[in-house]
Amino acid sequence: MPNEAVSRDEPPNHRGRVQAQGGKTEKSVDWHQDEPPTEAQMLELVAELEAKLTPKERDDREEPLARLRRLIHDAALAGGVDAPCFKSYVKKGSRDVRIDLEVIKGRACVLGTVAS
Repeated sequence: MPNEAVSRDEPPNHRGRVQAQGGKTEKSVDWHQDEPPTEAQMLELVAELEAKLTPKERDDREEPLARLRRLIHDAALAGGVDAPCFKSYVKKGSRDVRIDLEVIKGRACVLGTVAS
């Protein structure tokens, strides 16, 4: 799961963040872990970010959030996303209201196995 404990001697191999920016909003959820986050974990991070937003901030980012979820799914089917990856989805008609995905190190959005 995101932010799992890693050795203090070695930095995590995979890290990044999803964030809501613009319109006086700056909220984010990050990950830093030894294994690349799976599609399901990335969708959980998006849900966690969405839960931090006010109803208006969520409404303003409904379409960018849907586009990010689609990217995560498509990336998982393609084998994941490698760093560096910086992708922004801007609200139509806005200059700066957006959702960002930043894969800073390693990889993200990989297919995972279902736990039994």
